[in-house]
Amino acid sequence: MNDLEIEFLEEYKRVESFCRDALSVQNGVSEYIAQMEDESTFGISSVVNWQNSFRTLKRLRWLRNQIAHDTGASDCTEADLDALLSFHDDLLNQRDPLSQLYQVRKHESMQYNSHVGNSTILDEVEPLQTKDENKEFNYGLILVLSIIAIALIAYLTKGIV
Repeated sequence: MNDLEIEFLEEYKRVESFCRDALSVQNGVSEYIAQMEDESTFGISSVVNWQNSFRTLKRLRWLRNQIAHDTGASDCTEADLDALLSFHDDLLNQRDPLSQLYQVRKHESMQYNSHVGNSTILDEVEPLQTKDENKEFNYGLILVLSIIAIALIAYLTKGIV
């Protein structure tokens, strides 16, 4: 194993550890890739370079596996190490694809709420009466209906007699 591969593996361990902790899983980078796959439809349309980041991350994982499990020379280059360092920096600064996707969704949610105003349709409807107000309303209604019934009965009995 050459110095470049050793440095690559050390950096990969840091990225793996970060992803494992952030996602609360055993295989951090693999889970990160799986989440990117799950979110690919929305991610591709919402996050710049989503597809490129996805392919790069898969290649970096493949390189890690190649270095860790093969005895021969790997295809690891300085550009690969730079890409891994850049991805790690993006993770730390929340510029990675999944963080960007979260930010897009949060922004869209905030825009939706501002279009609606901070009120909902239910806020514009008068609140339901409380139990005590309902009792007062019911007693008043019963009283009015009773008076009408008595007046109607009196009217009808005068006409019959």
